[in-house]
Amino acid sequence: MFFFTEHENEIIGIILDGNDGRRGLIYHWMVKVEHRKKGFGNKLLKKVEEGLIKDDIKRNYLVVFKDNENGNDFWKNNGYEIRDFVNFQSKKKST
Repeated sequence: MFFFTEHENEIIGIILDGNDGRRGLIYHWMVKVEHRKKGFGNKLLKKVEEGLIKDDIKRNYLVVFKDNENGNDFWKNNGYEIRDFVNFQSKKKST
């Protein structure tokens, strides 16, 4: 799912979410700094969560950097919680 929000004919926020049939994953979510804390991010999140409900997806995940205080506060205020039962892993492509 992909949704965007605009203000005065300018795209100011986007969200991209997918699912594997059991779990959703927010791949990208962004609201321009000057438009944050005005409800645009909540509207985007609500659209995604409504879509997941229609697809009978009961859990949604995302990754937020630990030092992103604003981002972590946003997700906590929307009912998301830090999970400690998984390890986030990556592999850098060698050249």
